[in-house]
Amino acid sequence: MNEQYIILHGPALEPGLIGPTLPPIPPFTFPTGPTGVTGPTGATGLGTLPIFGTITSEIGIGFSAVVNTNVNLTVPGPVSGTTLNPGDNSITINTTGIYSVSFSIVFAIQAISSSILNLTINDSIQFAIESRVGGGSGVRATSARTDLLPLTQGDVLRVRIREATGDIIYSNASLVVLKVD
Repeated sequence: MNEQYIILHGPALEPGLIGPTLPPIPPFTFPTGPTGVTGPTGATGLGTLPIFGTITSEIGIGFSAVVNTNVNLTVPGPVSGTTLNPGDNSITINTTGIYSVSFSIVFAIQAISSSILNLTINDSIQFAIESRVGGGSGVRATSARTDLLPLTQGDVLRVRIREATGDIIYSNASLVVLKVD
């Protein structure tokens, strides 16, 4: 057991001497294949044009309130996406949706009088959508109402005088629709 060991000190591996050094590999892409078949067209997005309509009576002209007649609305106003019908005092809805529907009218009461107005849809009186006015001689009153209603393409809207008692004149009437959804 007379063996001697010699210990060498130094780095075990010399980094510059490990394996072959190769040049870097440049990036590459695989060739593009042929273009595939075009897919189906997607759904049409929401339009940007608003949908509305306004029809009014002639300003400054009074009309007698007659039971079971439509309010005289003969002056077309601004319109987009609805049809104004001055000949039959109506607005026709061209696109199904939720609409804000407003009507207003000014009454000049000559004697003790009252009146009830209703919206009609396709000539059907909407009893839940009414406006009432009444009073004595010399009273001027504005009757107005706005509702949100689901309407269908082809619906025809009018304002009907359902009841009128006494001597009552109306003027400055309007019917306005605006699609909100």
